[in-house]
Amino acid sequence: MKIKTSRISPSTQLFRFGKPYKTEAVILNTNDLSFTETEKLPLFKCEKTAESCKLTYTMNKEQCIFGLGESVGGINKRSHIYRMWNSDDPCHTEEKASLYGSHPFFIISDENEKIGVFIDYPTDFQIDAGFTRYNVLSIEIPSENFDLYIFAAGNELQIIREYLKLTGTPYLPPKWAFGFQQSRWSYPDEKTVTQVADNMAAAGIPCDAIYIDIDYMDNYKVFTIDEKKFPDFKKFTAKMKERGIRLIPIIDPGVRIEKGYSVYEDGVKNNYFCKEADGKTDFTAAVWPGLVHFPDFLTDQVRSWWGKLYRLLWNNGIDGIWNDMNEPAIFYTPRKLDAAKKKITEQAINNSWDFFEIRDSLNSLANRRDDYSEMYHFAEDEKNGSINHKNLHNLYGFNMTRATVDEFKKDFPNKRIFLLTRSSYAGAHRMAAIWMGDNQSWWEHLLLHIQMLISLNICGFFYTGADVCGFSGNVSNELALRWMQFAVFSPLFRNHAALGTRNQEPYNFDDKTTNRMRHFIRTRYKLLPYMYTEFVHAVKNLAPLCTPTAFYDKSPQSLECQDEFYLGRSLLIAPVHQPNAQGRIVYLAENHPYLHVRLYNNELEDFAVIQPGNFYMKYSTDEVAFFIKENCGIPTGIIENDGKTFNTIEIIAFVSSIGTASYYEDDGETNDYMQGNFFQIDFTIKKDENNSFLIQADKHGNKLPDIKNFNFVIIDESGSIVRLAFAL
Repeated sequence: MKIKTSRISPSTQLFRFGKPYKTEAVILNTNDLSFTETEKLPLFKCEKTAESCKLTYTMNKEQCIFGLGESVGGINKRSHIYRMWNSDDPCHTEEKASLYGSHPFFIISDENEKIGVFIDYPTDFQIDAGFTRYNVLSIEIPSENFDLYIFAAGNELQIIREYLKLTGTPYLPPKWAFGFQQSRWSYPDEKTVTQVADNMAAAGIPCDAIYIDIDYMDNYKVFTIDEKKFPDFKKFTAKMKERGIRLIPIIDPGVRIEKGYSVYEDGVKNNYFCKEADGKTDFTAAVWPGLVHFPDFLTDQVRSWWGKLYRLLWNNGIDGIWNDMNEPAIFYTPRKLDAAKKKITEQAINNSWDFFEIRDSLNSLANRRDDYSEMYHFAEDEKNGSINHKNLHNLYGFNMTRATVDEFKKDFPNKRIFLLTRSSYAGAHRMAAIWMGDNQSWWEHLLLHIQMLISLNICGFFYTGADVCGFSGNVSNELALRWMQFAVFSPLFRNHAALGTRNQEPYNFDDKTTNRMRHFIRTRYKLLPYMYTEFVHAVKNLAPLCTPTAFYDKSPQSLECQDEFYLGRSLLIAPVHQPNAQGRIVYLAENHPYLHVRLYNNELEDFAVIQPGNFYMKYSTDEVAFFIKENCGIPTGIIENDGKTFNTIEIIAFVSSIGTASYYEDDGETNDYMQGNFFQIDFTIKKDENNSFLIQADKHGNKLPDIKNFNFVIIDESGSIVRLAFAL
């Protein structure tokens, strides 16, 4: 068996099977590489046929598997089956093998060896991570054409860095996107959006964005605005922005079939839609607008056309977009619906009604694999002119993202786009953010938010998060509080709920609950200097913002820890995620003390020095708590009355000898930071033999700082506190 191989870097090797499709997941042009042939693979045993390939690896009992992005399961992905098939499935139960995105990068890790693996293959394949046989990792790919990358770079963080060198620098959103965001299906009109903003303001709850779902459109037609609901959309957008709130409208790929509708007419006229097998008939399916066609995003021409359509929104003052339903989701196809109707009629006539068969025939209409097999792309670079969609399924949302971003960059070459997409593939992390799909108001999904946040960070999706409080179902007050409490530390902090569920905006609870949510949201803004500083550091250094404790501490307990993580370089986060719990067991790893901090009403009111080990920590539902690592400091804002702005930075530091803390700022809107237009100050805090502290500062960048006053709250290992001031 001949396999082509090329050494990309000292720690990264590509193994090429057959003639793989160029997915664009990697930024390197692999066709320019020099290849040799080999008959052996490191790590894997390979069984190859003319139409498939099976890779197997024998694991020892200590090995963990980290990564795989948007998938169910713990931080350690072992003992589960994963399928790389982007699927619109709102019920993320434990047995589900696939969700909305496919991110086939993972790390096999134990104390002695760490190996990274990336399989660049754009459609359905299976990774059995020790489910069938606990000691066997099995990868079954129904093709002989794919790229396999193996990374051997020392430790997990070095492997991730090599992977991101290959697939691209993670996306940096505008700074306002780190504020609180409110969404619901649906705020359908100007009046409702205004009421949401007014209610937020009346409750003293800061907010940076409000989402508008499919109801803002004219009859669910993409790239239209219902003028009855929004009489002067541009004026309204500007009015909301004056209040510090961006509007983020949704865009779906399905184009309604309707004569006179320009997007439909242009798509048909120019052959921009996916076809059926004959290459002439536009593929038809149904989603929210009814019967639709899907743009063929595989071609440059279609992506350019689609990307230009967003100008309707940019020209109306919109700063952010929410791309949804882009797996693409299919409710049904006319042929399958007719067949289901016929079955119902026949069984009723024959007096042989089988309720379960009828029910299942209707329930199975959505997102059928065989429906995708009837959909074809016509790519310019393909010799035969057509590609069955099932062979490239996981790239559909990826290419819709490319369409949005590429044309935005042409129109606004120096502006950062806020783009949230549901469907994604490896490499999409360099273009856009993703959220974790239509979750439920379940305690299990609060835990899944924590775990998936880490797995997605490992795969390069640093800016991500779940629908806070849950999308479907009616959230309880306690779950809502615990979820909001945790979401203070989630890069995407968006409360989002489904039609027909409880109104879960923070002001729609009882006074006690609303007051606590207000505190959590204001605390998010207090911690925003740390979040933004660490996020930019993560992007520049290709290091995850959120990392498992196991990356730094190799004790058995750390490897088993599935609900704690490091946020940036200085904080350990350990949320409460179980009902009726007054606290939780926390494992403090790394053999050094931590400073446990509790914030009430945005102020530091309680702290304690805690040695490493296991501790039961009591956490009420009216505080925000976290751990600061030894000899680290975090920049926080002294919040003004508006709940979101600050003029002074307060650095909370835990220093036993020599500590460090950093604060970073840029304009928050452009890419000028890449040319040095940023301000960064790195503090060194030294403790001398008299238990006094000396602060030294090292400044970087060409930007004049907006913040010039720094207050220091320094706690030493005995719990003594010193307050100092520093001015630029």
